Amino acid sequence: MAFGQTNSLEASKVHFERSDINGSGSSNFILFLEELDSRFHGNDRKEMIILGIDPGTATTGYGVIESKSGQLKFVEHGCILTKSSEDLEHRLSIIFDELTAIIKKFKPDMVAVEELFFASNAKTAISVGHARGVILLACSKSKIPVYEYTPLQVKQAICGYGRGDKQQIQKMVQALLSLEEIPKPDDAADGLAIAICHANSFKSFKSKI
Repeated sequence: MAFGQTNSLEASKVHFERSDINGSGSSNFILFLEELDSRFHGNDRKEMIILGIDPGTATTGYGVIESKSGQLKFVEHGCILTKSSEDLEHRLSIIFDELTAIIKKFKPDMVAVEELFFASNAKTAISVGHARGVILLACSKSKIPVYEYTPLQVKQAICGYGRGDKQQIQKMVQALLSLEEIPKPDDAADGLAIAICHANSFKSFKSKI
């Protein structure tokens, strides 16, 4: 699969907390890599569960895949929905609680989230920011490392170039996961695309270290 000049994993921000470590950021990152090496090499483990998330206050799409020996397998996809008529704090609580339940059910090794990008509608950007905040909090509480990818990085990873439209991305997701139909709704399909982006970026990153 084609990628852009920038390795998505290297360009993404990593959020990982160790409650027993008070050292510098670089020390934490080294510990993080050591933990991954133990998880995927020391224990002869060749598979990982990845949760991809497309954040939104009204609709948060998610996709769960398994990456094993370079092969991708569909596990589940869906959406967390909230009503616009409800108070913001209640809507964010719903996202937090349902995502926490999803994490407990599938026990992902890693979570990939779409990075907040500039939007012409400030209200939309703020709304997405609220959702991203509780998503990152839920992952932090569960002690799961989080990777962030821009829409451009996801398009490059899925389609091979950064100008792929939504329909092209969905068809590629269908092909890469050997699905009988194009995944729906769109937000859930985006969650799968983000998970695939991370799976391939992580594989590329591991081959360099």
